[in-house]
Amino acid sequence: MIKLLYLADREYITDWCNSITTDSYVSMDNGPVTSKIYDLIKDSHIDNGTYWASLIRTVGYNAVLIKEPDEYDRLSPMEMEVIAKTNQRFAESGEWDVVRFCHENLAEWQNPSGSTIQITIEDIIRAAKDEKDVDECIEEMSLAAQIPGKHPLLGGGSIGISKESKAKREAIEFLKWVYSPEISRLYTLFGGTSPCAAIYTDAEILSIYPWLSIAEEGFRRGRRRFENPEEAKMQRALEEILGTAIRSAVSGALNADEALNEAYKRFLNMR
Repeated sequence: MIKLLYLADREYITDWCNSITTDSYVSMDNGPVTSKIYDLIKDSHIDNGTYWASLIRTVGYNAVLIKEPDEYDRLSPMEMEVIAKTNQRFAESGEWDVVRFCHENLAEWQNPSGSTIQITIEDIIRAAKDEKDVDECIEEMSLAAQIPGKHPLLGGGSIGISKESKAKREAIEFLKWVYSPEISRLYTLFGGTSPCAAIYTDAEILSIYPWLSIAEEGFRRGRRRFENPEEAKMQRALEEILGTAIRSAVSGALNADEALNEAYKRFLNMR
């Protein structure tokens, strides 16, 4: 069942650039699986108080629905259609036939030799779609896209140590703790961002905040404000002109064309 669920999810990703399960994925010896659902099924032979356990029990190797889910938790007709289509396709296949199919036809699967290897959404898309459609699908699934030109402005707050501090050693230890992988992960799960590189490849975090999958590229290609005083002054003036135009259009004080024309006049007066 886990492999059929992965295959249905893969098809949905390929056709609609969206996921049925929103799970993370791994390669295992017998093929790819939906990771979190795999773990839930293994642990659902008892009621451990989770929402999953209130609906599903594992009996032997079978997952049994013991209660209907709430209406808002039901699958969409399109999702159900893809799952039914996948089940029908492999209805006459035995377990090892499905394993063989996965090994021979899914380019994203890698032999983990008794361990597991993460499969990213990008791995699936690149393996399943034409090259010309890959970037668009990745951006659509990320629910985010790089700004035009792909050179975002870098900025934001940071934590530092005052040169006047009387507890520099303790402050350094605090910073090491704040930016440790463990704390950075928790901080990001609560909606923050972190300089810890491991965060941006963490499958669970990317399943919750998929736009972080393009953040690393933004950090790499981004630019800071101009350091030259004259260039910095010009940039701040341009930001003020554009910001005023956008605010005027959004508030309804001017229509879009009027706001752009006003911004253009102010820009010409700067020269």
